[in-house]
Amino acid sequence: MSYSESSSDDVRSILLPDSRVLSYAIYGNTAITAPTIFYFYPYPDSHIGGRIYDTVARDRGIRIIVPDRPGIGRSTFKTWRTIAQWPDDVLQVADAPGVKAETFGVFAVGGGAPYALACCAKIPSSRLKAAGIISGVYPASLGTSSYSLGTQIYRLIVTWIPYLIERSIDSTFGEAARDTSNPQRFEELMKKHQESQNPGRPPNSKEKSSEIHKMMVAGMRAAFQGTGSRAVAQDMRLAMSDWGFALGDINMGEGRLVLWHRRDSAKKPLDVVEKAHALLRGSELRLQPTNPDIGDAEAMERMGEAFDTLLEMMKW
Repeated sequence: MSYSESSSDDVRSILLPDSRVLSYAIYGNTAITAPTIFYFYPYPDSHIGGRIYDTVARDRGIRIIVPDRPGIGRSTFKTWRTIAQWPDDVLQVADAPGVKAETFGVFAVGGGAPYALACCAKIPSSRLKAAGIISGVYPASLGTSSYSLGTQIYRLIVTWIPYLIERSIDSTFGEAARDTSNPQRFEELMKKHQESQNPGRPPNSKEKSSEIHKMMVAGMRAAFQGTGSRAVAQDMRLAMSDWGFALGDINMGEGRLVLWHRRDSAKKPLDVVEKAHALLRGSELRLQPTNPDIGDAEAMERMGEAFDTLLEMMKW
């Protein structure tokens, strides 16, 4: 167990057919008969980030499974991986002893969206019953002109000179995350980073419990363990490259795929998600006036609503 994990975390591992180890955590209702939702976290994060939703899921009787992508947590790094390969790993977990999820839903936030959409594209509807995405990252092929100039430049660097991003991420976040002698260093760094992501919002404008904050920091800290920042940089590069499938190939059917998005998101322009929505047949786009801080009361209420929506879709 890493120093970021809690003794209450139900963390497991399986050996995949290609001899890689894939680790995952289970939160909420851990009963094997409980309705199951796979949660794909944003970057940088890890299975520990799923702990934030433990109570919300348990209150609804949902089992949340949070698999770590290659190189994150205890999962083996894979050099030449693609997003389109991810559904194979998900099915291995779904079929694992102690999981045995014959049917399930998928849910993603931010950079986890490509992996949720890959599941929508590759996993049969007889098994994948519902999908939900909040503030998702969508393919670069939908256009980048709506992004700020700085973001456009950053995306180009991530795509074409990934080792520079890896070095930058490691010197900025990775080294601090691995500094066990001064854990406060990473906590302060992440606080400043989160505030920079919401420049129009006064610091601490929302009350957030210290426990939620600790979970968030622990999840992000764990992302930089093991392979350092290599896996995080790979995650970012893959999200901004060709995903190996087209959104137009996805057809979940009516009422099985919901996209939640903030109307005025500067980081993820609305016109991009609208293009994605138009390509994703049968999808529903639900626009939100604001994007609350993860962990505050409003965010937890919205997460509960999202889980309720997924549960309802999974009954069909």
